[in-house]
Amino acid sequence: MKTIDKINDFLKKMDSEIDPRITEAKGVGGPEYDAFYKKMLAKWKIKSYKDLPKDQQTKFFDDVDKKWNSQKKKGD
Repeated sequence: MKTIDKINDFLKKMDSEIDPRITEAKGVGGPEYDAFYKKMLAKWKIKSYKDLPKDQQTKFFDDVDKKWNSQKKKGD
């Protein structure tokens, strides 16, 4: 394995550990959330959050969090 490949693997691992909100819509919140997440991707005209620059990824997830109407009440 080349050094650059090792660095890229390390950076991918760090990205997932830095911000736990960064997940693909694969059963994370159930089918309703998956559908909502896919609509948000379409609204942002992207196929994955990874298509965005780092600063825009945070804005994307803030937008998702703000607009997702969870069934849970605060404190649950």
